[in-house]
Amino acid sequence: MTRDKVLAKHNKDKDLTGADLSEVDLTRVNLSGANLTGANLSEADLTRVNLSGAENIPFQFHSNLNILKFQKGTLTAFKYLNSNLTSPYKNFQYEIGKEYICDDYDNDERILCSKGFNVATLEWCLQETNCDVKNKVYVEIEFKAEDIIAIPYNSNGKFRLKKMKIVRQIPKEELEKLIKPLYPFGVEICVGIPEIPQ
Repeated sequence: MTRDKVLAKHNKDKDLTGADLSEVDLTRVNLSGANLTGANLSEADLTRVNLSGAENIPFQFHSNLNILKFQKGTLTAFKYLNSNLTSPYKNFQYEIGKEYICDDYDNDERILCSKGFNVATLEWCLQETNCDVKNKVYVEIEFKAEDIIAIPYNSNGKFRLKKMKIVRQIPKEELEKLIKPLYPFGVEICVGIPEIPQ
């Protein structure tokens, strides 16, 4: 089934029962409310797919991050912020060393980004910002497994918390050491379209 056929069928009746969606690029497709009973999603790219209200999502699309729910003690995640420690999306002001609690959160794991404290792996943060160590700051977060409210089905590193503490801002030098193995020609080429070295 092609991407266009998937969209046409979904838009018609939202019933994708038994559909062969294997190897279909579903990136950013709106599958909200879809019935995915028996659908073959093997090798389908579900990155940023809207699964809100979708039913019977096959188990293999639970995120590998689910292992976090079974960990003991204090866990670590990361968040990127503007240089003044505000959220790039809601302009919420954060402070280093402060604990935050969210009472109005969304625990629906079919939704990639919603209410709650959205945190991620450091790799996800760097990839999402194109390694922008000049204009963004990256902070280390502490939380406990019981603070996790949602690890979305189609997550590639991001999840939501109801409680977290911002422990520290990661120094630029430390970030550059982490990035260097990924970008051997220098951090400067991470931001924007990288130039091919001569």
